[in-house]
Amino acid sequence: VLARLKPIWFKPSGSKPQPQLSAIRTFPRLRLAMARLFNLMVLLVAYAGGAVAAHIGAEDQHLGVGEVSVGKGNGVPFMTYNMLAPQYKQRTRICHKQDANDYEHPDVRWPKIQGYLQSAATAKAVIALQEVDKVWLSKLAVFFENEKVKYRWEALPRGEDDTSVLMAWPDEIYEKDGDASSSNSATVLKDLLKGETQGVDIQVEQDFAEVTHFGNAVLLVRLKPRLFAAKPFLVATCHMPSCTKDNYEEKQRVQAIHTYLALRFLENERQKTDDFAVFMGDFNFRPHSAPYRVLQGARLPFPSLLQLKTYMPEVRRPMQSAYWGCLRQEPKYTTYKHQPVTNDYIWMSKGTTAKACLQLPNLPGSKMPNAQEGSDHLPVVVMLEAPTEGKNQVHVPQPMTRENPGTDDIAGNFRALAHEWSTQASMPQQGFAKKGVSTKSTAHNTDPSTN
Repeated sequence: VLARLKPIWFKPSGSKPQPQLSAIRTFPRLRLAMARLFNLMVLLVAYAGGAVAAHIGAEDQHLGVGEVSVGKGNGVPFMTYNMLAPQYKQRTRICHKQDANDYEHPDVRWPKIQGYLQSAATAKAVIALQEVDKVWLSKLAVFFENEKVKYRWEALPRGEDDTSVLMAWPDEIYEKDGDASSSNSATVLKDLLKGETQGVDIQVEQDFAEVTHFGNAVLLVRLKPRLFAAKPFLVATCHMPSCTKDNYEEKQRVQAIHTYLALRFLENERQKTDDFAVFMGDFNFRPHSAPYRVLQGARLPFPSLLQLKTYMPEVRRPMQSAYWGCLRQEPKYTTYKHQPVTNDYIWMSKGTTAKACLQLPNLPGSKMPNAQEGSDHLPVVVMLEAPTEGKNQVHVPQPMTRENPGTDDIAGNFRALAHEWSTQASMPQQGFAKKGVSTKSTAHNTDPSTN
């Protein structure tokens, strides 16, 4: 229309005829009308697109998962879950009542915990568990044997079962490549310092003393999918101790040291093989706190952390929260003992994609354990995929708000999600695929030496 508007000619007094501006510039009202028409068209297009997106979001939301579009590619499910040890000394009073109807009694709690484990086994997930004492370990051994799941259990040298961790994987899909390795922040720091703390700032000395007294045990396993062309990957877990300091800043500094030493250990192992890595567990710190940012690669100016970096190479491979990568936010809470907070995470190395996750409720109910939950923690579940030659389409889900609080039926949603994953991806297809190489399954032998 604008191109067809002819210029207007006029002949001012005492001059030759000259072309004047177009009608749009000659008549301001016409120009304003055309601008308003254009803006209206943009708004109509945006509104139509939003309506379509909202309809798609409503279609996806009914399963109660953050990402329901899980391709038949090379996704690997992961679950981390703090089981709440019955023998935990601070919970002995509430966990050893003889009333069988008590929500906190181990015999009442176990069927609920087993339900989550069953869903993880159905999904063929790699499982990380925390607070696995000998009571839980005896039950887990029977369950894993029936489900053909291999596992490795690790306890702190001082023998406190509440910080014991366990890693498990389906034997028909993965085999343990080499021996499992572990690291303890207390032992590592003692070896680095070698008893020499003279000349160190008093604040740094106190932070180091706290770390060496309450060590953080990290268990790491290298898993190799039983495929011809599948890429192995590293998976680690920990139950980071809560700092005993009352001062919040002191807690942040101590947990930042625990986190940095764990990340340094994981990076050392990755340098040997250049594998993808997953780090999951109960970290006992909140989103966007100092230790959270350390895992993301932030360089914090804590004197104790700066002093630590003089003893070892600096970490150069940060990680990303898988739940954040999937939903663009962390869960509103993953544990509810005194107050609802988020302490449990699944971290992934750079280049790994969080394709799906189990959506957790936005609004907390009663304190846990309760009628629905067998632990004071919720399971964190994600489907991860390593990069391949082809680009995988990932739909950004609808964010959780008070108007969209998620769902309280976590167990039911987990079962639906496990069924979805188990039917979409055939077992020989699971794993991190190598670029440009086809995935063909081969015969395999069960390693009898694996626990």
